[in-house]
This record gives sequence, structure tokens and C-alpha cells, in this order.
Amino acid sequence: MKKKPASDTAKVFWSGRSQAIRLPLEYRLSCREVKIHRQGDSLVLDPIDEPADENGWPLRFLEFFRDIEVDERLDLGDRNKPHERRNALK
Repeated sequence: MKKKPASDTAKVFWSGRSQAIRLPLEYRLSCREVKIHRQGDSLVLDPIDEPADENGWPLRFLEFFRDIEVDERLDLGDRNKPHERRNALK
């Protein structure tokens, strides 16, 4: 049986103007945000568990749109049907 190393290596790179770290698979997080702080020379990432609905939408997002009134003149169509393209040149 192969022994797991005490620590692994991750790549540090630039994504636009932000520095990023590519985490190995066994360190991937299921959250969308983390709190970050330093402990000596180390960086510590603490996952922020945000409550979500059964589809994964953050409840904070749904609360934001809850009180918005929908204009009846705005026809969004049936969102369950595939989109039909119209020829704009005709």
C-alpha cells in the first residue's frame, strides 16, 4: 500500500491580474468562497459554507430577487421549451 505524503505541491500561476493556485484533486473545495488568513508564513483557507437550495443556488441570491415585481409586458416564454431561432434577415 502506497503511503500518502505529509504534504503535496500545488502550482501558483496568474489568472488575469490575480494570483491563483491550482489545487490537487484531493484538496479541491466544494464551496465557492473561502476566508483567508496568515499563520506565520502559512496561508490558511477556511471554506465558507453558504446555504443553497436543492439546485445549488445560494439562498442569498434568491432572497435578493424575491421582492422584484415582474412586468407583465415582458414575455419570457416557456423556459422549459428549446429556443427557436428566427431568421433576422427575412
